[in-house]
This record gives sequence, structure tokens and C-alpha cells, in this order.
Amino acid sequence: MLINKKLTFEGIWLFARKNVLQTFVLSIIVVMLYQFLGLKIIAIPFLPVATIGTAVAFYVGFKNNQAYDRLWEARRLWGGITNTSRILAALYISLVDDKTRQKDFLNRHIAYINILRLQLRKTIPGQPIEKTITNSMFLLRKKLKSLI
Repeated sequence: MLINKKLTFEGIWLFARKNVLQTFVLSIIVVMLYQFLGLKIIAIPFLPVATIGTAVAFYVGFKNNQAYDRLWEARRLWGGITNTSRILAALYISLVDDKTRQKDFLNRHIAYINILRLQLRKTIPGQPIEKTITNSMFLLRKKLKSLI
């Protein structure tokens, strides 16, 4: 999942450089064999390529649709958690008159929701240690234990 929407060429290059270079070298070798050495046997007819391309297009379309459905379901579930959390906080405030108990409960509830959010996101590969989510969860748990 991309959290910050800043996608740079350097980031893409660091992620895909091995595949790009392998594909480039293989393409150069095939072109050299076909054009300069006259090996016409390595030519591929168009019909199998078109058939495989169509099958891949269907497969990618179904996978994209499935990913969107999963995203939409996750958004619905997170919205349900948010609504239930608001209702719980409002009910607790209306039922308990002690302001210190209200504040303590709401701080713990906010910490729980934050830990749940961080747990669902997990860690992101390539992110610096001080910004990892597990480190943030550790700090939140420490704060939560200090509230107890």
C-alpha cells in the first residue's frame, strides 16, 4: 500500500532495475540473433502472442476487480469500526459521570484504535527504522502501559 503518493523515478528504478536490465539484455541478444546472424527460426507468429495477450488481459481484469472489491470491503469494515467507536465513546460519556474515568477510558480507546490501525498496515519494506509501524506500535504500547 502506498501511503505517501509521491512516486519518483528513483524509487521505481530501485525496485525494478534488475528486471529492466535482464529484459534489455535478453532483447538485445534476440535482436542480434535475428537481424545480424539471420536466425529466422526464433521469430514468433502473431496468433499465439495475441491469444496469450487476450488471456492475460482477462486475468488482469479479474484480479483488478477482485482487488477493488477487497479494498471496498476493507473500507466498509473500517467505517463500521469508526462508527462503533464513536457510538461507544458517546455512550460511555453519557453513562459515566466521573470526568477522570471518562478521560482515561477515551485515551485507552484511542490508543486501541491507533494500535489496530498500525497493526492492519504492518511494516513497509524499504522504510527507515525510525518510521516503521512496528516501532510506532511499540511506542503506543509503552504509552498505553503508562496510562494503566
